[in-house]
Amino acid sequence: MRQVQMNTERRLLKHIIFPVLFLLILSPCVDAQDMKEIRPVRLAWTGDDYTLYFEVTIEAEEKDGYRLEFQDFIYDSSIIISLPLGKYRIRVTPYDFLEKPGWESQWMNFEVKSAFVPPPPVLQAAPEPIEPRIIFVYAEEEPIEEPPPPEKKQKSFSIYLSGAWMPLVPIYGEPEPFHDNELNLVGAGARFGILYSALDYIKPGVELSGSWYNYEQNIFTAGINLVAQKDLSGYLAMRFHVGAGFTILDSKLNLNSLLGLSFLIYPHPRFFLEAGLDYVHVFTDGIPGEHPGFIRPRAGIGIQF
Repeated sequence: MRQVQMNTERRLLKHIIFPVLFLLILSPCVDAQDMKEIRPVRLAWTGDDYTLYFEVTIEAEEKDGYRLEFQDFIYDSSIIISLPLGKYRIRVTPYDFLEKPGWESQWMNFEVKSAFVPPPPVLQAAPEPIEPRIIFVYAEEEPIEEPPPPEKKQKSFSIYLSGAWMPLVPIYGEPEPFHDNELNLVGAGARFGILYSALDYIKPGVELSGSWYNYEQNIFTAGINLVAQKDLSGYLAMRFHVGAGFTILDSKLNLNSLLGLSFLIYPHPRFFLEAGLDYVHVFTDGIPGEHPGFIRPRAGIGIQF
């Protein structure tokens, strides 16, 4: 009788308890397979000396095409981002110091693989872009923490301040001291302006200007000008000036008009060199033939922020 009872207990242990224990052990593995694995990936690229920041676009490959996964402005030459397993492609667009986009890189494919089966390290050469301003270098997996995403650059206005040496060349006019048409090398000027930089083709704005000269007497000018700046490349720009103001001549206040053109060179994102030429006409009291006019070459330096 005792032998029969032991056989019954063995059958119960074999057919009921063991299957239950097996299911309890297997259930965490099944849940782990259902979880969506995410891996940190480091992506890096290179830019030239005139690049201020980059626009990075990452798309995920799907059955019917690609889906936008990530898009942001990055000030470094690399990014660390966590992505689900799958196939992706990346494209990088540089922006220069004037916030003008350059040639974007070609799409480069990469794959985020599972950590349970580590792939052999592969360094993939980048395809040659249309213009060698951006070259995508590599995309490799690196298990480090993801930094907080940088803020997008949303800048609609830029302010500049410049000073220049401005000799004065009278070209016509009767009132002293302009009747001798002599070149005056003792002169200086300053400008303070603001530009609307959200447009791609041209940047309109307004500026305040002033100058000082020493002939037989001190001559001061001040005015307000409309400005239009055209960016020619990553470090070269052209600026137009047109406006009106007043000139203090013979202790009298006389109206004047201004028309000017300047060329700017940006050796640094925040500093520029300026060379230009202004034409100024002064409306003095008397007959129209007495009204003097002169040109003002200018060579100076400025800061923009």
